[in-house]
Amino acid sequence: MENTIITNQTEKNKKHSKKKILKRVIIAVAILLVLVFTGIGIVYWTTVGYPAKLKKAEKRIEHFQSVGFEKEQILLCGSSFIQYWTSSENDLAPLTTYNVGVEATVVSDWKKWIDLLILPFNPRAILLYVGSNDMHGSIGSKKGTVVADEVKELLTSIHEKLPQTIIYYVSIAPTIAREKVWDESSACNSEVSAYSKTREYLRFIDCTQALLNSDGSLKKEIYAKDNLHFNDAGYAIWKSVIAPILLDELA
Repeated sequence: MENTIITNQTEKNKKHSKKKILKRVIIAVAILLVLVFTGIGIVYWTTVGYPAKLKKAEKRIEHFQSVGFEKEQILLCGSSFIQYWTSSENDLAPLTTYNVGVEATVVSDWKKWIDLLILPFNPRAILLYVGSNDMHGSIGSKKGTVVADEVKELLTSIHEKLPQTIIYYVSIAPTIAREKVWDESSACNSEVSAYSKTREYLRFIDCTQALLNSDGSLKKEIYAKDNLHFNDAGYAIWKSVIAPILLDELA
């Protein structure tokens, strides 16, 4: 009888000990996950999060302020498709253009940066490409109609501060990496295109067909290795569509 009681107590102690160990393991894993996600969050905010983007935007304007620029010229604004258009100055010559594109930016970023990156140039015309990063197909990706509304708000905000400036909005480009959200991008393009027809200061530049094969498939040869951005061939197409329009109206 006494041996049985001792055995039962030993078993209880073992179970209790196992529970304590399991509890400690769970707590340790939880702490580790918190640290990992905190680290990921820090990396995100310091590389592609808003503080990082704002710092890049500030550097863009600081650069132009240091080298000098002419006012009342053409300003290129938007996300990485604009920033990486390194040949834009030559492609749009003899127009005088300034490229202040900032990679990874979304529509809301540019609404915050009108005073920072646009007004100092007092541009007579703006070429704007933004919205594609709002529809990326992952967590937080937005519907095309929602992005279109945000774009329209941005365009209105710019116009209110620069009523004499013509704004050219470039259609969101189809890409291999974001092919699954092309329907949303198309919806955004359609709404902004229709809206531009109701505003004298707006122009919608539709590059879509030039970026596609005759059967509607993507021209895979015009994308960089990341399948998201253009290579030189992609920008050559942009030049072929955009340059004649700007030169015809602004030269």
